[in-house]
Amino acid sequence: MPQYSAIHTDVGLDLMAQAQAMGAQIALADIAVGDGGGQSVVPNAGQTGLVRERYRASIDRIYQPDPVGFPTKFAATMNVPAAVAGFVMREVGLYDAEGRLFVVANTPHVTKPHADDGSILDAVVRVEFIVSNAALVDLLIDPAVVMASQQWVARYLDDRLATLGLA
Repeated sequence: MPQYSAIHTDVGLDLMAQAQAMGAQIALADIAVGDGGGQSVVPNAGQTGLVRERYRASIDRIYQPDPVGFPTKFAATMNVPAAVAGFVMREVGLYDAEGRLFVVANTPHVTKPHADDGSILDAVVRVEFIVSNAALVDLLIDPAVVMASQQWVARYLDDRLATLGLA
């Protein structure tokens, strides 16, 4: 097994099987990060939650990184703001709208320092996963929490400033 991996939980596999059999969709809603209880973790299909969850938020974005070459592979992202601090991220989980753990992963250790430590860190967390059929995935997004990347803002502003003759 690779050092870092994301796997479907037993519940996630059951959800996919049910969705496939019934022609329904899986409504993915949240991503959570945890500190693994202070230890490195290895994802376990039997997990129903993270070892020690530290932050949960709505999914910012879900997309297919390669819809033509790999149409069943998805990536889900969220932002962990700088104000959420004082721990080391070691694990991540992707939850459906009912709060069931669909995918669990371990991550490289990422320290979320307090401003008092002399630095702050916004962190974008991305979880990649595969489904048996791309039509199974549905996404619930809270538009109040979606954030724009710096790259998008810079490109958007450059285009608008050029249109106004200011760039």
